[in-house]
Amino acid sequence: MEPMFDFTVEEGEQLTIRCTIQNPESLFNIENGSLALTKGGSNLTPFYNTHLSVTWHKGTSIVDDSGVYTCLYTTYPDPVSVSVSATVIAQEQKRCNSEISNDIQWNTTLAGTTKREPCPPKQKGIATRQCNVEGIWEPPNLINCTTEAFLNASSELDTILEDGITNPEKTSETIDNTLHLMNNLTSCTPELSAGDISSSIDILEKIVNVTNSSGSSIAKEVFFSVVDNVLSSNNSKSWNAVSEKTEKDASSLLKNIDRLSEVVIQNDNISATQFTGSNFELTINKTKIDETGIRFPEVTSKNSTEGSDTFSTFFELGKQKRKTDKAMGYVAVIYKNIADILPASSERPDDTEKSSQKKAFVNSQVLSLTTQANIGSLNPPLKLTFQNVQTKSLSEMQTLCVSWNFSTNKWSEQGC
Repeated sequence: MEPMFDFTVEEGEQLTIRCTIQNPESLFNIENGSLALTKGGSNLTPFYNTHLSVTWHKGTSIVDDSGVYTCLYTTYPDPVSVSVSATVIAQEQKRCNSEISNDIQWNTTLAGTTKREPCPPKQKGIATRQCNVEGIWEPPNLINCTTEAFLNASSELDTILEDGITNPEKTSETIDNTLHLMNNLTSCTPELSAGDISSSIDILEKIVNVTNSSGSSIAKEVFFSVVDNVLSSNNSKSWNAVSEKTEKDASSLLKNIDRLSEVVIQNDNISATQFTGSNFELTINKTKIDETGIRFPEVTSKNSTEGSDTFSTFFELGKQKRKTDKAMGYVAVIYKNIADILPASSERPDDTEKSSQKKAFVNSQVLSLTTQANIGSLNPPLKLTFQNVQTKSLSEMQTLCVSWNFSTNKWSEQGC
């Protein structure tokens, strides 16, 4: 049907609806039939028609032309039809006027309704936009618009997950190609769309799942580079849309890094790895914690305060008094700007009448440590030091130590 989606025209404008059969082979052995357009169960007189196409046209529309228009093939054995709803707006009715936004033509729409349009060029899916009751356009919702290359990559990984790991070499090649593709796609644009961020989260999760089940090697540097690109604060608006429109948020990426870390450090043959990105730093290594402690980030890190030999935000696990048999693998991460994109919601109850006047926010970088095995009670304990991002009103703030609870997707004071 053309138009493809429900549409609106103003009273007095032309109204044209076209129906076309795109798979003529489906009519093989179907005799004495024809395309028909109906409205409210009544046949419409076509303006132009052929065996595979029918067009209905009215030069001057009226409000009574509003309704559902349906196209069908009269003698097709299994009833198949397609419909579109047309709304003719009277002169006195409020409406949102036609405009182009996000490379999408949003045609005139009746107030209080939602408009659907195909996504911008090179993206697949359906974009929606609300015309509010005052006749003012709300921002477009592009959460279901995804770059075609992301969809293709996701589909390839789905095939591997559904069919099982039958060819480990081919699986490793697919993962490697997917990661390099994603690295190119996420680094070549100043701001990722909400749909592409949502798709990136899904693809990275699938890569971790495939790696976990197949034991395939993974280009860790490229994986971390993709995560770094997606975590950019340039994408903060898109991250807000992802959090509002889906069940995902930035913690989904943190979880994937944690899960990949667990896979990597289960192997006793750990190779030391360092990644320094614009948005997070990571170290994979092993140490005998009864001989050498862990300090992260290290002195050479970009996390140091200018003109100082100390670090703004770091953790330190001192040399342990309890003896260990062998070196322990670990992954340490510092997320530099996660505060810009991670929700500030916490498990802390609103216990005062003035709670509505309070604003909870993440006021530091975020530290993470994953160990190869449970190392039990620490002596000396793990020491964490955080530098506040905002310091102007520090005296008016209540500072809390929190950790991210992946089960509730909230900050929790438990364990602090």
